Amino acid sequence: MTTTLRTITTATTLDHVTVWRQLAIPGRRPIDIRERASAGSTVTYRFTGPRAAGALTITPAYANDLEAIPTRIRLRLGIHGPTTDYRSETRNELPTINTVTLHGEIPALDPGEYLTRTRPGLHFARTGQREVSARTNDYFCQILTAIIGSYLARPQTKHEQHATAIRHAAARLHNLNHRHIQPARTTLDQMLDQLAALDAAATHLRHLADENV
Repeated sequence: MTTTLRTITTATTLDHVTVWRQLAIPGRRPIDIRERASAGSTVTYRFTGPRAAGALTITPAYANDLEAIPTRIRLRLGIHGPTTDYRSETRNELPTINTVTLHGEIPALDPGEYLTRTRPGLHFARTGQREVSARTNDYFCQILTAIIGSYLARPQTKHEQHATAIRHAAARLHNLNHRHIQPARTTLDQMLDQLAALDAAATHLRHLADENV
């Protein structure tokens, strides 16, 4: 579980809320984070700590097409606009850990399950396609664990998940009908037609068998 050592201050404007916090990192000095919640249910975290600095964004995400309210998170390294390519290595404020700059995205992470892991099981890319050392990756995962725990503990998170579901409901309903319900109905109709043909053949054979009695 993430320990918030202190919440320093909060600033609110018409389009975002910013909170400064200090989070505990097991076996290390704490990190300072600036948490900014913006329209669209996106929360940006800028963090600084021993040999660590950068930013990441978290938005609600869906486990699958059948999920009405999102229970997953989309986690992207660096600062992202609506058209930013997450694979880009030139985004602003990419995390730098032990002098190594990381980039990448986790599109649908189960945050509750992640926080129960004994090992994070996440591996991040290094700019220039070079391998990230286990030491650097593990340290960044510790930072992620603290930030994700703080994100889940926010009272606003449930509201943001619900607001996201309302915003996406019409488009996701169209997608559900087009990609799942209509094909399933077509398949069901075909199976019912096949079953009717099988029943008719069985009835015919039964009558022929009765004539042989």
